[in-house]
Amino acid sequence: MRRSQTHLPFGEECTTGACETNPQGGGGDDRKFTGKERDTETGLDYFGARYYQAGVGRFTTVDPVYTWRASLVDPQTWNRYAYGRNNPLRYVDPDGREITYTNARLQTFFGFLSARSATVRDTLAQYAGPGEPDLLITHGNAGKDIDRAKNAGLFSTSSGNFEVDYTGREAEIKPGMTAEQIEDLGTWTLTGQSTLTLNSSLTISVRDKRTIGVAVHEVGHADHAVRRPLDYKRKSDQVRDARGRILDDGKRPAEKVANKYRDRALREIRP
Repeated sequence: MRRSQTHLPFGEECTTGACETNPQGGGGDDRKFTGKERDTETGLDYFGARYYQAGVGRFTTVDPVYTWRASLVDPQTWNRYAYGRNNPLRYVDPDGREITYTNARLQTFFGFLSARSATVRDTLAQYAGPGEPDLLITHGNAGKDIDRAKNAGLFSTSSGNFEVDYTGREAEIKPGMTAEQIEDLGTWTLTGQSTLTLNSSLTISVRDKRTIGVAVHEVGHADHAVRRPLDYKRKSDQVRDARGRILDDGKRPAEKVANKYRDRALREIRP
């Protein structure tokens, strides 16, 4: 049986103050901070992609997945040795490579969705591994919609998340072409880090049908963005009708795509 163990936010073992009654509580356990294995010779924790030194709160090598465009607007990612964007009370870094979930409950919840739905599992796989875009999943303020209604969930990217390559098709760009025609010639890619937020009003529980529905709907947006970036970019901007009136949520093109995805995934989750 493993003995109890207490760590400070960045992973140092707590042996003073409130921890004096439990000094080196996990001294005989090779798994330490966040359950990672600690090398007994170096004192470093192994996170899968790289090693972490709890004593200084830093990884020993740089983050192997790094996109400078996304980092321009996120200063906390400039230090490629930092753990959890220098905010370990809010963020976790499960593999030393990319921030995925802001707490363990979210990780368990989305793990359940992935286990029950191949559709969800295949989508999340598009955001994992070297060279792939990253997805930060949070539980907090999802903000308000354009019609000022509170969002139950939100998937968000920035303009810097989309890159286009016209290699080999430059000669096809002719004077007089519309911007849309030119865009159609390129190969579009989602890059950097996008964010999926479940509003704090939702209960993160595998028994809460509303939370499951909202979560899968937002994963649908994530799927749309990573598989068809240009189509997602265009549809996301279509929130008004020809007369400039705000469309009902269910009538917006991007929401229709996400709703179809949600319905397909829910049939797998709730057979």
